[in-house]
Amino acid sequence: MTLDQQDERVREAVIKLIDDDGLFNYTQFLDSYKDQDDIYSNTLKLFAYGTFKDFSDNKSIYLDLSDKQLSKLKQLSMTSYSSDRVVEYARLRLELDLESNESVEELFISAVNNNLIQGKLNQLSNTLTVHSNIKRDIHSIDIHSLKNFLDQYSANIKQLLGSFNDIEVSNANHINHINHVNTQHQQLFSKAIQYHKSHSSTKPQQPSSRKRNRAHP
Repeated sequence: MTLDQQDERVREAVIKLIDDDGLFNYTQFLDSYKDQDDIYSNTLKLFAYGTFKDFSDNKSIYLDLSDKQLSKLKQLSMTSYSSDRVVEYARLRLELDLESNESVEELFISAVNNNLIQGKLNQLSNTLTVHSNIKRDIHSIDIHSLKNFLDQYSANIKQLLGSFNDIEVSNANHINHINHVNTQHQQLFSKAIQYHKSHSSTKPQQPSSRKRNRAHP
């Protein structure tokens, strides 16, 4: 088999996967393409964990997509919004290149029917509230980035807890010092009171009887 024939077989396989109306999770197929960096593997990875914005920002690294495939990618892109998050129609129109609010609602209904997302539309406020969505595949780079973030977050927490402990120790030492000073002041005050009482209760010395009984001439 020639190289061109191999490329054509890979192309047909990828198109078949992204064309499948009932297939929205590509985990089981990624292993065959994870070490490849070509237009075919990029397209499969796009449908696995990418968004329409990824496609529109760099179309040259992906296969050309049909309207059906683009609709599927846009539905998958809707699942990137967090649960219980309110998203304005205007944002969806911009990020998903939709022409009207009606297009937003039609795409949302398609995503709901495909069990990709659950939520509700508010035509008065022109907003979409996401209640839940499917969990898509995660890019291996995202996993490493997430691990690095968690490691850094853990280190920051440990440093913060250490600062709190230092503050607690400092405060404890400060409190002990204050208590010691207060004790010293109380002891001095008590001694002063005792000294005052002992001196105030001492009677003046009386003249000797010898002097009192001295005879008058």
